[in-house]
Amino acid sequence: MNIRAELPPDAIEEIVAAVTARVLAELGSTPSAAPSAFLTIPEAAELLRCPRQRVDDLLSQGRLNRHKDGRRTLVSRAELAAHLAGGNSERPVSDQRGRHARPAPAARRPPASPPVGCGGAIDCCSRQTRAVAIETFL
Repeated sequence: MNIRAELPPDAIEEIVAAVTARVLAELGSTPSAAPSAFLTIPEAAELLRCPRQRVDDLLSQGRLNRHKDGRRTLVSRAELAAHLAGGNSERPVSDQRGRHARPAPAARRPPASPPVGCGGAIDCCSRQTRAVAIETFL
């Protein structure tokens, strides 16, 4: 069954305007889904506008936390925002088990009294050797 109707151009424009208004009203009334608190690595790279490898590097350096969901690796949207703002450089970062990363070990201090040869009982070390030994330990 074929039905054919001829409408004047003004009527067609009114119909298109009415349909457009109704579609826009329907789209505006539907609730949009809230963005997820976590992003996959490709989504994080897209948000940062960088290659995926950069996000992997940030995770390996401990500048971002890695959250695992099965096989998927997720990154917190809030941490990405903090990284973009530059505010997460001093904050300790947790590893994937939730423990805080350990601080870097302190530099080793030299021993309290440097060895200076045989202690002067036998003159086996020259004064120059003793001076070099003392300078290296101070």
